[in-house]
Amino acid sequence: MGSAKPWCGEKTCLPLAWLVLATGLIIGTSSAPDALAQCGEDPWLVAAGEADADATDLLFVPDAGHRVDGGANASPAVDPETGEIWLYYADGPDQYRTVSEDGIAFPAGETPTDSEFDPRGTLLPDGSWRRYAYVPSVEAFRSHASADGITYAPDDGSVHYNLQPEDESWVGVYTVFTNPHDEVVLVYLGAQPGTARRAISSNGGDTFVFDQADLLGDEDYKDCKWIHWDPRALVLADGRVRLFTMVQGPQPAHPGNRAVGTVYSFISADGTDDFVLEAGARLQPSDFSDLHLWSLHDPWVIELPDGRFRMYVAAKATDDAAGNNLRSVIVSATTPSLTAVPVTEPPARSAQAAILLVLGALVLCWQRRAWQLHASVRTRPRARESTDCEGTGPP
Repeated sequence: MGSAKPWCGEKTCLPLAWLVLATGLIIGTSSAPDALAQCGEDPWLVAAGEADADATDLLFVPDAGHRVDGGANASPAVDPETGEIWLYYADGPDQYRTVSEDGIAFPAGETPTDSEFDPRGTLLPDGSWRRYAYVPSVEAFRSHASADGITYAPDDGSVHYNLQPEDESWVGVYTVFTNPHDEVVLVYLGAQPGTARRAISSNGGDTFVFDQADLLGDEDYKDCKWIHWDPRALVLADGRVRLFTMVQGPQPAHPGNRAVGTVYSFISADGTDDFVLEAGARLQPSDFSDLHLWSLHDPWVIELPDGRFRMYVAAKATDDAAGNNLRSVIVSATTPSLTAVPVTEPPARSAQAAILLVLGALVLCWQRRAWQLHASVRTRPRARESTDCEGTGPP
């Protein structure tokens, strides 16, 4: 048999090939449907709707400038005695720590020599501390233990939690917290690209039992990556648990062209029941009008001593809108002040002064009346005259 013939004639194949190549280049660079066009817009923006203007604890307003220029993976904590903000962060493989009085201006970071106020440690019901870590080689969570939350040492090697088959041997970002019922809760991303799952410990954090997958209801959005990454829990003063997440979508950031990374929040009564999506987005790159940000990552929220909340979040930043000098930075956003504007009341001395003025006016008035009476004795009788002390009634 002869060789198979091309579907086009010899004279037309080469020009057609060039046409296909040229068309492909044109489509590939300008008009081909990209992942965003195929997947549509962020469905969580629609689901969350408009933010509640009365929920001031959810209205995060960007703080000017950077907290750290050249850092990522912010892990902040508050010193309850001094109110200082301790910020742990990474710059590549290196770990640093910096402390600020106001949580806005931070000095250069230093390599930490201990774990004082490191929020990645979890305070357990018995008063001890444990820092959980996923170990890929055994597909399980182990930990370091501490009596004071400052100095940690590897524990006895116990496995606190084994991955589930549906996790597909993969774990992303995770967060651990103790709720008001002394349950220790682990929320983690499993099954790459990662959706949230939950495991709960009822024995002080020693062992965790798998609770549920698809914790945030985003499993159906995995194909387009409209899923909630970077979960981070905050236990509120009233015992509720707020979970902050970041949604990137089908495409990564494209500095100079496309910004990604919207921060959302979910609320739960105690962290063991349903997490409900809260109204509105918490933060987006476009909120930072004074900066050129192209992505937000790993949000971590703390409660400040005055009751406000501040979010520290990593971002990809450039010097200008064209995308020059791309680097990692840490920025922040803070909720409005909870202090109501006081109603100004006159000081006590103002009331006293008013009383003295009234008394003085009465004295002057009666002095004038006395002078008039005295004058009437020396002259002939006349009709009674009205004075400033009384009206113009009958004599």
